[in-house]
Amino acid sequence: MRVSICIPIYNTDAISLVTSLRQEVVLKQLESAVEIIVIDDYSLSVFKEKNKTLPDFCNYIKLGENYGRSKIRNKFLEYAKGDYLLFIDGDSLIPENTKLSFISNYLAALSNEVNCICGGRVYPELVDTKNIELNYLYGIHKESKPLEERLKQPNRSFMTNNFLVKRTILEKHPFDEQLTQYGHEDTLFGIQLILHHIKVDHIDNPVLNGHIETNDIFLNKTKQAVENLFTIYSKSEDKKLIASQVTLLKWAVIIKKLRLKWFVLKAFNVVEKKWRNDFLNGKINLRKFDCYKLGLFLRLK
Repeated sequence: MRVSICIPIYNTDAISLVTSLRQEVVLKQLESAVEIIVIDDYSLSVFKEKNKTLPDFCNYIKLGENYGRSKIRNKFLEYAKGDYLLFIDGDSLIPENTKLSFISNYLAALSNEVNCICGGRVYPELVDTKNIELNYLYGIHKESKPLEERLKQPNRSFMTNNFLVKRTILEKHPFDEQLTQYGHEDTLFGIQLILHHIKVDHIDNPVLNGHIETNDIFLNKTKQAVENLFTIYSKSEDKKLIASQVTLLKWAVIIKKLRLKWFVLKAFNVVEKKWRNDFLNGKINLRKFDCYKLGLFLRLK
């Protein structure tokens, strides 16, 4: 059983992550079971310079154009030799308590017949969160879910930042390459697994989120994610299933059924600028942020 560790990077310094993984491979003598592959998605030259020592530790591929978050994950199938592909976002870090057991924890989980496993995500404890409050609080409360909570809705809890998938599964159900901008490619992939009756397993083996966006960048990425979600929902043949997996969609459906869309959008137009300024200035209320995303979604046509 061989595992290909697949690390997509874009404008990211991946030296620390790859070095940690390579250290475990060497110390645990996992060379015959594990390979490490990094694909750079046409990063700026400054990041290519930072990552110039990566070939010493892994198979390092530099793309001549930007593929985007979905297409680059499918690209790993061209280079990976493993029966399983373990995807880790390039801006992730391995927590101190699993630096010599992170890969081994996944290998141990493969003793059972599995198709897809998610390891989870945690955020660092920060004292100074100036200008990153929105991404930080959202990450802690919405994305950093303990194992017992992820197990309650395993497919809904699927995230692409730290997951292992059987090669044949990804070959049959690749990421949708029509999604070129940020957001919800993991939602669509998780739904595809549900439609094909493929179970997502979970283990307690998180990565540490090593990069937290500033409030303005996170707001822009949120807008892109909402637009992606709208595209996914519009094209879906099973809108009921997607709505059951995404809370924002569930509320959008309720508002439409109650014929309240006009009223909600009118109210959103009044508060949108103030809410955005609040988020930019670090005045964060996550319920208000959920309503903000809902307003953006309802506005799309």
